[in-house]
Amino acid sequence: MKIVFKIIGVFIILSIIIFLIYKEKFTAQFKPYNTPKVKIDGVIVSTSGNEYKSANINLYLELSEEKSALLVEEDRKRITAMISEALVDSKDVKSPAGKEEMKLKIKRVLNSYYGKDIVKDVYFTYFMVYD
Repeated sequence: MKIVFKIIGVFIILSIIIFLIYKEKFTAQFKPYNTPKVKIDGVIVSTSGNEYKSANINLYLELSEEKSALLVEEDRKRITAMISEALVDSKDVKSPAGKEEMKLKIKRVLNSYYGKDIVKDVYFTYFMVYD
């Protein structure tokens, strides 16, 4: 029984040493999850003449740095209105390609507003279309 505990102990110590040596490689793959994100809820998009009448969208903005998150938090109402305005002319909102186009529009509008690329990605968490 003692030998089993010794083997387990050696295995744990070797695992820790290997992790410490290759820590950068292990943690590099998780860095995107550590980027600042801001949640924007209740974006209402109303249109006329398209296949849908309105949409209710909740999303996360993945930002380039923590300072950007503070800027977006301060401008939350303005940002919500800008996103809504940017998506008014979106036509194909039900397909994956249409949603990707909407994400690009949001990134383009917000990065243009701030004058630099602060929005790295957009994630829809709720997307309800009303016909």
